[in-house]
Amino acid sequence: MPVTLIISVISALILSSMIFSGISYSRQQAMKKRKAQINKYRQQSDEVSSYVELLQKIDNKYELLSTLQGVSVNNLTAATRLAPNDELLTHNLQTQKSLLQLFKKETRNVEISCLTTNDNELNQAIGQLGQLSKLLDIYKNKNNLSLAKHQELQNHLQTLKAHLTINSHLYQADCFAEEDNPTMYQMHIKQAREVVKKSALDESEKNKRIKKLTD
Repeated sequence: MPVTLIISVISALILSSMIFSGISYSRQQAMKKRKAQINKYRQQSDEVSSYVELLQKIDNKYELLSTLQGVSVNNLTAATRLAPNDELLTHNLQTQKSLLQLFKKETRNVEISCLTTNDNELNQAIGQLGQLSKLLDIYKNKNNLSLAKHQELQNHLQTLKAHLTINSHLYQADCFAEEDNPTMYQMHIKQAREVVKKSALDESEKNKRIKKLTD
């Protein structure tokens, strides 16, 4: 076999190998990118779901719940388009869609109790609401929320935070009253009163609650 032919064959084999390697690498990169995007959508949905879980327990309104649940559904829908054969992902999407329909009908399967039973639970809940407030800012900056809707939800969040804090301190005050612990009782009453004073509650309601907590 002529040397030139041998060289040509070897060159062709090398070129083919490089082409196939390039195609294989491109496919791997595309799969890696798609997997990363799916994980990102899943994580975003999980993050929103954690806020929804909290709000179901403490928020008797449905505007914020429906908005967040819609975000969760949108993220899972996007993930499902990238992985249509993922049965777990599809099942989760259907579950979240059903929950969104419940919220749109202004109903839920969780009993509402806008209070916590101890300081650790309260601090954890307040921390979550603070993170949720930052998330709403992100949605606004990305133009996913209008300025008006953003302000409306933020105002609602602040009111919710105030009610949760006040109710939680009053609950603990009642518990310490039953235990005949006047020091802790007065401390929680004072903390509840301070939150009322600093809150954005209606002035008439604020004055009424301050008077009740002072008497």
